Amino acid sequence: MNVTWNETLDSPPVSDWLDDIRFPYQSAQEMIEFLKSKGDPALSDMLQMNDEMPQSFAHWWCYLREQHQQRVIGEPLYPRLEYWRTIAEQWRQEHTTSVDVIATFIVWMDILLVDLVTYDDEEQRTNVPRKKNNSLVWNSATEEIATRKETLRFLMEEARACFQERGFTEGETYWNEKCKQYLIF
Repeated sequence: MNVTWNETLDSPPVSDWLDDIRFPYQSAQEMIEFLKSKGDPALSDMLQMNDEMPQSFAHWWCYLREQHQQRVIGEPLYPRLEYWRTIAEQWRQEHTTSVDVIATFIVWMDILLVDLVTYDDEEQRTNVPRKKNNSLVWNSATEEIATRKETLRFLMEEARACFQERGFTEGETYWNEKCKQYLIF
């Protein structure tokens, strides 16, 4: 997309949103929920930028609006995706795009699946991710951790939420199909 956020303010659909006295301004999520309630077509207009996952125009605009209100300028920051990007970058030890985050979720889920198929016990083995609180730990025999199945379901839901956060419905459909292979237990 070659247009900036500011350049969208005076043309549809954004000008229509801003003219609506009911349009919320508090958070990106409230704006998106409002647009969903109206069935706004901008939710299905997908944008592809750089090496990142696609995102809906509405999600892109609403998250950028929230950032502009906080005086932050740049690409939209999706909180859940950014949270997992940091963890994936630490684990991969390299720069990570949103696409890489999803690929890393798949790798973690594959590791868990191999561990589930190979071992009957819930011991934590080296480099097998396990859920602890709302994050992952590796090699942590002393901490209270979730089961491998709970960790697998947690990873499925977190990745699904990353697709939803961007409004990438085709990606979410792909993810739902992909997860079926992990539901054998």
